[in-house]
Amino acid sequence: MDTIPDPLESGQYTLNGGTFSGNVGSIAENTQPTLILEHGATVNATTGAFSSSSGFDSDPRFSSFDIKQSDSLGINDGLGAGGGFETINVARGGRLDLNVQQTFGDLTVNGGKGAQVEDFNGTIASASATIEPTIIGNGTVTVSGVLLPADGAALTLDGAVGKGETIQLDAGTLQLNDPMKFHGTLDWLPNGSEFAVGLGDDTSATLAGISADSYTLNDDMLRLFNGEHDFLNIHLTNPTHAPLYVSEGTGGVVLSLLAPQPAGNTMPLPIHTGCA
Repeated sequence: MDTIPDPLESGQYTLNGGTFSGNVGSIAENTQPTLILEHGATVNATTGAFSSSSGFDSDPRFSSFDIKQSDSLGINDGLGAGGGFETINVARGGRLDLNVQQTFGDLTVNGGKGAQVEDFNGTIASASATIEPTIIGNGTVTVSGVLLPADGAALTLDGAVGKGETIQLDAGTLQLNDPMKFHGTLDWLPNGSEFAVGLGDDTSATLAGISADSYTLNDDMLRLFNGEHDFLNIHLTNPTHAPLYVSEGTGGVVLSLLAPQPAGNTMPLPIHTGCA
């Protein structure tokens, strides 16, 4: 097993089982460190601004993590103005238990065939994150801003999402690139409270690549219809706390806090009135 320096600011190191907690990241993208996790390794990494030999700084920091088997990773990029820029590569058939506290910066999780993210938890605030692998297990991720109301975060989920996962959308955007395989819960709570509605953000969720001609919203279930067939059901909680506009654009069906602007780019969907 490698002896991993703290802070880890360059080079490639392997954690073969065991645990590591420390600072990981370089202020230069071309010298970013890579930490390899295998055989049940557990890492808790501070990946944003941190104190080092050059003192505390708020520059962006870049880091990379390779997940080989069934490993656990906690990411905390702190409150540095530059945030952390992390790339996580989950190997073919690998499984990652992931907890993220992402403030500013950018997180990308890539996955080989059969890769999975398990028990995905945390907060993504005024940052962006893209998760490619399937999400399984139980977890809650909040998409938010640092100070509400504000432009929030951007979360993109490329793969299937299991029924144990909840995405709480407070401020920002959520894009589901495989909405037909979203079996989790979308907690619709823009700006965190019904009292904050109208203070102005563009919170929305895009169900990419699908087309519908009507919808219903009853008993915390959003149903999208083509004709009399409800082809997509999404568990949607708290829709009465904030306006919910359902429309269709060139990219798919959009759920939004504010009516989409300009209106010419989308068409509102009517409430389904036929026999469900």
